Amino acid sequence: MRKFKTWVAPKIEDRIPTKYGWTVFHPEKLKLGKMTDIGYGCFLNAQEGITIGDYVQLGPYVSITSANTINDTYGKINIMRHAVIGAYTLILPNVVVGEGAKIGAHCIITKDVMGMESVEHHGKR
Repeated sequence: MRKFKTWVAPKIEDRIPTKYGWTVFHPEKLKLGKMTDIGYGCFLNAQEGITIGDYVQLGPYVSITSANTINDTYGKINIMRHAVIGAYTLILPNVVVGEGAKIGAHCIITKDVMGMESVEHHGKR
């Protein structure tokens, strides 16, 4: 992905939207790769740790949460380089999204997605 000629990581403050309109809880536990494209309205709860690799694209309103109080699951999330995640997707704790994986819009991801794999149409995985 060569969307940006130049790229500078945005200022990220706990629970305050970035200038691009996405919000992070526990930013001290977020590792953000270079040239990432995070869409407006995204929510990242990095309580247990989130790593987002280089050149990752997140569509608008993606939610990534490393702490799920509904079913009491907690764990790190790793999104590898060049992954693309469609709008309104939810990624739950203890998930690895492999390099180059593509996840369609509105998916709920509960299990690992292999590198170069595609998940579509409400792909509860």
